[in-house]
Amino acid sequence: MKRGTVMSYLKHSGSVANRVQLMADACTGLQYLHRLNIVHGDIKGANILVNELDSDGNAKAKVVACLCDFGLAGLDPAFRTPTYSNVDSPTRRAIYSVQSDVYSFSMTMWQIFSASTPFHECTNPGHIVLSITKGLRPSQRALSYAMDVGLTDDIWSLMEECWVSDPTDRPSASHILGCLEQAIRSTDTQSTPAQS
Repeated sequence: MKRGTVMSYLKHSGSVANRVQLMADACTGLQYLHRLNIVHGDIKGANILVNELDSDGNAKAKVVACLCDFGLAGLDPAFRTPTYSNVDSPTRRAIYSVQSDVYSFSMTMWQIFSASTPFHECTNPGHIVLSITKGLRPSQRALSYAMDVGLTDDIWSLMEECWVSDPTDRPSASHILGCLEQAIRSTDTQSTPAQS
């Protein structure tokens, strides 16, 4: 992909990048996988690539984001196929699932708005796991500047829904995509001048 990872793209494009649209693009891929009962298992900024396409498919106009790196992808455990380990909740045995994908997607949303890795202040992986199992989550205060690049209260609430400790309380990829598309429509409506 011409623009590299979403994180490198954001580093070079700064505030002009439509972060919410990039997240909606990636969530479209996640929704597709989940509808096929496939768990991605490694959602993060480094596994979202950005390209530019015009309406003819030539690289030059519209920026789109795509999920990549399906090395850990597998069928949802609900369909009795073993998957890999993941820690996102203190309340259950650690496995990859559509719910852990949703958790990872919310952390990736935070990463896209903050331009840093969640729990970057932790000094080793054990501290990260401990923080997560204690129910700690990234702070909205760390993203106070992000309102200028598309972080609304509704998107913050969506992120909180996605990283709740009980995986069964997390929304589906379809719900997340619907919320992101609504945020895009709201932004488009606010930025379109009224016709007289």
